[in-house]
Amino acid sequence: MKSIRRRLVLWLLGGLAVLWIVAGVGVFVSVKQGLFKSIDAELAADARTVRFVSRGDEDSEGRGRGPKLRDRLTAYQVAGGDAFFQIWSSAEEEVERSDSLGVVDLAHPGAVGKEDVFANLRMSDGREVRSMAFRVPGNSG
Repeated sequence: MKSIRRRLVLWLLGGLAVLWIVAGVGVFVSVKQGLFKSIDAELAADARTVRFVSRGDEDSEGRGRGPKLRDRLTAYQVAGGDAFFQIWSSAEEEVERSDSLGVVDLAHPGAVGKEDVFANLRMSDGREVRSMAFRVPGNSG
């Protein structure tokens, strides 16, 4: 015959185990969402720079969009770095890419509407990255 003490300990340990698992999952999800929000905020700030730079095709010195982006987004120009951009025209032809990409390509985001699209994607070399796709008005490539 089982004792009440043994039964009570087993029920309490089972309940604590379930509580710890639920708390662990909650902390994991909360930290993951916080990290995504932080990364998305950084991507959105860089997107504002791209939108600003792309308003005109040439600056006062006659430089096109590519050199202007390189001047403002220096983190994206570090060879082997972990910040990338790739720009496509509306005809899905590559217009510009960061030096940090090297020979690797980002996945084309497909059709992008008026809203920015955040997603996790796998690069052609297998790395998983957080991405932001957006449309720049007035640029048809």
